[in-house]
Amino acid sequence: NPTIIEEAEKQVEDGWNKFPKLYHQQAQALDLKAQMQDDPELKAQLINRAREFYRQAAEGYASYLKQYPGAKVAEEMRYNRADALYSVGDLLTAAQEYQMVAADPRTKKFKDAAALDAILAYESLLKVAVANGDVEPRADPNTPYKQPEQPESRKNKGTEKVELQKIPMPALLENWINAVDFFVKNDLRVKDLPKRHLEYALQVGARSEEHTSEL
Repeated sequence: NPTIIEEAEKQVEDGWNKFPKLYHQQAQALDLKAQMQDDPELKAQLINRAREFYRQAAEGYASYLKQYPGAKVAEEMRYNRADALYSVGDLLTAAQEYQMVAADPRTKKFKDAAALDAILAYESLLKVAVANGDVEPRADPNTPYKQPEQPESRKNKGTEKVELQKIPMPALLENWINAVDFFVKNDLRVKDLPKRHLEYALQVGARSEEHTSEL
């Protein structure tokens, strides 16, 4: 009976759809409990449990998308997967997934949010890279850069122009600039932040002045 088969297939798809969302909700609930917890040991336990649920949610979303790539909820599932990956600390994959959601011409509901979240994910990656010493502090778009003080003997005198010492642009910074370019060129918007386009333009200009790039 075609109707019975169709109904059975619908129930199977609903299961694929339902379980990653349940894992995601459980992870968020544990995260909230962790934020309210004063005991450091218990707080760490809750965070670890939350991360495990985030991993399961991300795997569930990926399985659903592989099984039903053309589903009506595919946009939401891919965006949720990026969120789960971000929460578990897989920032690079999350950023790339956000970019895929934003760049997909079929995306409607999550386009603006995904484009902004890609930018924020790359900013988090850059902060980690700076903290680990993998890139110079000036690579962080949210940190004003100050040229190191030079010895008195090397300082320029009078009106002689001072040249900024440029360094090669790290790949992560190029990725951030590409994400910002997409956000600005597509005139995407952030609620309650009407000046964000101008702020990003200024940040990109400052970083471009301090780095050499093949872009």
